[in-house]
Amino acid sequence: NDSPPPEAVDACHDRLITEIRLRMPSKVLALGKTASKVLAGDGRSIGKLRLLPASSPHLDGSSELRVTYHPSA
Repeated sequence: NDSPPPEAVDACHDRLITEIRLRMPSKVLALGKTASKVLAGDGRSIGKLRLLPASSPHLDGSSELRVTYHPSA
């Protein structure tokens, strides 16, 4: 599976972060490499982050971020 081009990620990034902040979910699950990279804000691998609570520069601390593999992977 191919990762989306950087332009596609950039085009959706602000809207995704805005939606998360507006809805203030208690949990956020990032599925796959692109989502984990955007939400965790760094280059750590999914294997290192998988199912452990992760921090995100985009979440205010009230939302718990978890990362796992995308089901199509």
